[in-house]
Amino acid sequence: GALARRVRLRQAWVRRSALGRSAAVLRIHHGRLPIQARPAQARPAEAPPAEARPAQAPPAEAPPAEAAQSERRPDQRQESTPLPPVLFFSALPWFFRFQRPQQLAQALARRGYPVLFVEGFDRGRLLPARRLLTIGENLHLLRVCVPGGPDPFREILTAAAATTVADRIAEGLRRSPLMLLQQLPFWTPVGTQLRRQFGAPLVYDRIDLHSGFPGVPPSIDEVEAELIRGADLVTASADDLLERSRPLARRVRLLRNAVALEDFPLAARQRHARPRYGYVGALGPWFDADAVRAAAIEHSQADFLLAGEVEDPAVAALSDLP
Repeated sequence: GALARRVRLRQAWVRRSALGRSAAVLRIHHGRLPIQARPAQARPAEAPPAEARPAQAPPAEAPPAEAAQSERRPDQRQESTPLPPVLFFSALPWFFRFQRPQQLAQALARRGYPVLFVEGFDRGRLLPARRLLTIGENLHLLRVCVPGGPDPFREILTAAAATTVADRIAEGLRRSPLMLLQQLPFWTPVGTQLRRQFGAPLVYDRIDLHSGFPGVPPSIDEVEAELIRGADLVTASADDLLERSRPLARRVRLLRNAVALEDFPLAARQRHARPRYGYVGALGPWFDADAVRAAAIEHSQADFLLAGEVEDPAVAALSDLP
């Protein structure tokens, strides 16, 4: 007879401690975004001492400083010159499910850009106006208290609240940012105000179809359309989001999700007698449980392993498969 079909559901938060160094299922390719950092200006080098100079005198029309600079490569950067920061308005809190926002922030930090990862998800009444935490090299978490405690996924930020939040973010900046990277329509009035203030480009990383989530009003789509039209660059995580953005965006690029195999322990990648198909991440209403069920029935010789928090009854029902 056919081998037994097995679908294993692991109901657990996806955390670093569970899957090695990090439990990320989404990875951003580390290619440069099509926005260039401002070139650092090299300081003029000092003229060499007299005894080190050649015997012939330099031309009178070429001062020593200019001569020294002419030997310097145009792209040579002084090590002491810091790169401009990136203001990252995330779609999720840093210590939530580890996925695209955290991976993208880490990729930028590894390239030497100081990343200010902005959160406004706490909705308690007794919260500090702003709190800054260091969470890694070149990685800083800024938690700002948003007046009124709106739901970032289903409500629109008022103009007054946006001004307050923008002021709290700009308070600690010492220089203009390289860019404002935004992942939620909620942050649109804040990003727009800071772009005017600092003259930095606004990048919208479109990672979700917000209207596909329960309880999201049409007003969110309207704010997102405004954001897409105003952004200097839109990056989309999927072909569908890319095509939906084209009619409105000035510039749009596809920046897919992917898997970082090195983030998983070697033991999990050993060969097995039966083929294995795996998924790590959210198991919510948008997860195609019917497709997984059909695949498990069709490929009874394989195992299907799903790791993540089960948030939908259709996903939970997969446990009844033998």
